[in-house]
Amino acid sequence: PKVTVNGLALGTILPPADGNANPEITKNIPMKRWAVEGEIEQALLFLLTCPTYITGEIIHVDGGSIWFSFSFLLIRHFYPYITDQIY
Repeated sequence: PKVTVNGLALGTILPPADGNANPEITKNIPMKRWAVEGEIEQALLFLLTCPTYITGEIIHVDGGSIWFSFSFLLIRHFYPYITDQIY
């Protein structure tokens, strides 16, 4: 196709403007930090310059949160009796 459709899915990327970031938020991000300047732009630049054979993709720029959520759901589904012990 002549048109490719890709996207960015952003997670928790910026601390509050007043600098009073709640540490509970980053505790739940697998990388344990906010995104730093340039990380979102790098992902966007990749999508703008990527090979034309890449289409229909979503790049999650979220510090691993999507994978953490997905793996938790899998564990809870297949091993409900140990979920409380893991988390």
